[in-house]
Amino acid sequence: MSQRRSFVRWGITTKFLAFDCLVILALGAIVAVVFISFQKMDALTTTILDQNLARIIKNSESSQELTTLFAELVTVIFSDQSEAGAARLQALQEQLRSLTSQEANAELQTLIQQFTQQLSAVLEQAALIKQRSAEFTGIEDDFIFNVEMLEDILSEKIETDNAGNVLYLNQLKQLQAMSAGYRSTFLQIVKAVNELQKTGAQNLEEPAKEPAVFNTINSLLSRFGTVTSNKDTEIAKQGEQLVAIITRYKEEIGQYQTAQRTFSEQLALAGQTKEQALNALRSRNQENVLAAETIRSDIHVRVQTSRQFVMLLSAAIGVILLLLSYGAIKTVRPLIALSHAAQQIANGEMDIHLPFVRSADEIGVLTGAFASMAQHLSGTVRDVKAAAQQVALKSREMTIVAEQMSEGASEQAAASQEVSSSMEEMAANIRQNADNAKAAEAMAAQSAHDALEGSQAVNEIITAMQMIVDEISSIQEIANQTNILSMNATIEAARAQEYGKGFAVVASSVRELAKLSRNAADKIQRLVKDCMIRSEQAGACLNRLTPNSQKTAEFVKEIAASSQKQTTGAEHINLAIQQLDSVTQQNASTAEEVSATIETLTAQAIHLQEAMAFFTVKEEEPTKDKTEEGDLLQRINELEQQLNELRAYAQPQSQVTSANAPAQLKKSQISGLFHLTGNHVAGDERDQEFERF
Repeated sequence: MSQRRSFVRWGITTKFLAFDCLVILALGAIVAVVFISFQKMDALTTTILDQNLARIIKNSESSQELTTLFAELVTVIFSDQSEAGAARLQALQEQLRSLTSQEANAELQTLIQQFTQQLSAVLEQAALIKQRSAEFTGIEDDFIFNVEMLEDILSEKIETDNAGNVLYLNQLKQLQAMSAGYRSTFLQIVKAVNELQKTGAQNLEEPAKEPAVFNTINSLLSRFGTVTSNKDTEIAKQGEQLVAIITRYKEEIGQYQTAQRTFSEQLALAGQTKEQALNALRSRNQENVLAAETIRSDIHVRVQTSRQFVMLLSAAIGVILLLLSYGAIKTVRPLIALSHAAQQIANGEMDIHLPFVRSADEIGVLTGAFASMAQHLSGTVRDVKAAAQQVALKSREMTIVAEQMSEGASEQAAASQEVSSSMEEMAANIRQNADNAKAAEAMAAQSAHDALEGSQAVNEIITAMQMIVDEISSIQEIANQTNILSMNATIEAARAQEYGKGFAVVASSVRELAKLSRNAADKIQRLVKDCMIRSEQAGACLNRLTPNSQKTAEFVKEIAASSQKQTTGAEHINLAIQQLDSVTQQNASTAEEVSATIETLTAQAIHLQEAMAFFTVKEEEPTKDKTEEGDLLQRINELEQQLNELRAYAQPQSQVTSANAPAQLKKSQISGLFHLTGNHVAGDERDQEFERF
């Protein structure tokens, strides 16, 4: 902490010198690092060119050997049918394509591309040969399968024709014995074809000369004439199929021989191109060695040149730093004089004298501007002292006006609150009436609905009673018929004399029951008719009651709507009164704020007078330039006028006659507060400025 304070107390010259020393140290470190880097680069370059160049050449020769062995490896891969052989072949192709893309020499790149194309043709031909070999296997399997089918057919024929034609049976047995010879001869052909595949194109005969295996195939075809000429169509058809298989096998052998010749020719052509590419690579390696030697010599020369350049640059930077130090010391001297003058102003001494500076740079301009500022500041202090006295006087007058305005606004706010409370009670009563009207409306609607349902129920009862009357008529008819039947039974019982006495008693009882039933039915019919008459009267009453209930519901609904409108109107009136109360309270609050601001302004004026007493200036006549004092007095007059407007509005006798008056008054209040706050902030800024000096 003590080191930091001592550094802060250093002069500008000392700081410049310390900065120069640090720059020189940094420059020395940079130069040392550059020299060390150059030495390491030289050593590394020598190591790369002297030690690693032999390795690069060795790697190039290895790639040449890899390319030389590639064509020979193709033959091995050609005979290798495993997945490892296919993967190795693909890897070698990728290496060859990479070598072609990395080569920059146009001639060598052309040779490698040509070699790649020829090698691709060789690989395609090798794939074709592999395909032919696979077809050999398929044809061999087909021949064995068809020979076995022929043997099965012959065995079946022999077993079926045991007691038949002896001559035909002997022919079948002879053909069965020949099938073993067919199989043996075909196996010899397969063995010869395998030998041909192993030797490949090394021991091919002349193109015009057929292989020896063709003679064996022709002999086998001639031996199948006995089978194809057989009278049995099934045996002859099987023989023709075997002949077709052997013929296709012979054609495949010829195509395989042609593919082997083409493969040998393409492989020889690729070998020639390979030798040309190897020769070009060898000559290119020699050129690379010579170019590497040239590059090493050039690097040594460039390193020496860079060292000399860094040394010259370091010397130039040192000279420039010395010149900058001298200029800094010369530049700082006027700043010291300005520092002493500023310290005098901070102590309250406004009469200062600065030395004349001939320099036209920023330091000279700053010195002249500082002298002019000190002169104007002295005049401003005198003007501010006079203005502070006027501000204090006007502030006391405005305090009295603000207190009167605050009292009037408070009385008006109390009256507005009383009116607002009365309107809230009236609105609550109106809302209660509206709620009661809504309840009455619901009850009237329910009564109308119940009356309508009662009328419908009475109508249904009348209908049911009418049905009962109809049923009672049926019962009366049944009773009459029963009475007639009982009379007939009595007559028949009288005819029977002694034998019909019991039946006569039963008939008499039935007649009595029929009489009782008819009397009961008559009584029920009279009662039902009486109920129907009374129900019709009740239905008529309900029908008359339903329209009246509906009209009553409509009247209650209209009353509820009117109550709702009254509630809305009362709420609007209450809202307007609340807004008026809010404006009144805001005016009262504004008046209190204005009063507080005026008190603050008075305190600031007193504080300003005390602050101005700190400065000591010469007693001179007042200057003619009174612009700032005039502006301050004008603002005080405007604020006094706005306070008069607020006081007139806040008096209890004044009334709000239009909707625009509160807005205009509010705008005037805001404007007055803006001016007052601006003066207050300006006063604070001036106090802070004087305290800073």
